Amino acid sequence: MLDTVQQVAYPQKPKQRIRPLVLIAGLALLLCGIFSGALIGYQTSVTQYHQDMSLANDGVQHLQRVETLVKGMAQHPFDMHGIENMHTEFVGAESDFSRLQSNIQMIPEASTYLPVYGGKLHAAFALVPAALDASHAGVIGCNVLQTVLPLVQNPLNSKGQGLTPAEMASVETNAQQVVTSLSQALNLLSQVKPSDVQFNAKLSTLLATMQLQLPVVRQWLNSVQQLLPVLPSLLGIGTPTSYLIEMLDSSELRPGGGFIGNYGIATLS
Repeated sequence: MLDTVQQVAYPQKPKQRIRPLVLIAGLALLLCGIFSGALIGYQTSVTQYHQDMSLANDGVQHLQRVETLVKGMAQHPFDMHGIENMHTEFVGAESDFSRLQSNIQMIPEASTYLPVYGGKLHAAFALVPAALDASHAGVIGCNVLQTVLPLVQNPLNSKGQGLTPAEMASVETNAQQVVTSLSQALNLLSQVKPSDVQFNAKLSTLLATMQLQLPVVRQWLNSVQQLLPVLPSLLGIGTPTSYLIEMLDSSELRPGGGFIGNYGIATLS
C-alpha cells in the first residue's frame, strides 16, 4: 500500500520592496558624488590652465628678452656678457616650455576636435614643442658661441690659440643639433594655421609672417649643413690652409678685373 503523501504549504516570505525614500537618497548620494567629482575636476582643470598660462607667458618673456639681446649683439658681436645673458634666457625658456609640454601631453589628442577649443589645442600641440625646440637650439647655439668667440676675437694674432680638431668636432656636433632642432621647430610651425590662433591677433600675425619666411630659413639651414663638413679645411684646423690675396688695379683693366700689382699669402692654422 502506498502511504498518503500530504503536501505541506510553507509560508512564503514577503517580497522585499525598495523603499522610495531609500532609492531617492541613494540617487541623491550618487548625484552628489558625480557633481562633486565634476566640480573637483573642473577646479583642477582651471588651476592647471592658469599654471600652464603662467609657464607659457614666462617662456615667451624669456624669448622676448633674447630678441632684445640679439639686437644689442649686432652692435657688439663679441660681447661675451651678452652671450651669457642669452644663454640664461634660453635655459629659462627651455625649462618653462619643457614643463608645459609635459602638461600638454596629458591632454587627449581627441580633444582637438572639440568645438571652440579644438583649434586652440591643436595650435598648442604644435607651438609648444616648436618653442621648446627653438629654445633648445638657442641653448646649444650659445654654447657654440661661448667656445668660438674667445678664439676669433683677434684672428690676426699669430700667437693666439685657434680651435683644436677636438674643439672643432664638438662645434660641428653642436651646430648639427642646432640645425636639427630648428628644422623640427619649422616643421611644427608649418602645421599650424593662422586661423588656429585668431584668439590672439598678435600671435596670428607673427605666425603668418614666420611661415612666409620658412623657405628662406630652410635654405639657410641647408647651407649650414653643407658648410659644416668643409669648415675645418677652410679654417685651417688640423692642417694649415693658405689663401692667395691679390691686389688689383682697376685703372689697368685685365680679364680678372685689373692689373695684379701686389699679392700676399694668408695662412690659417
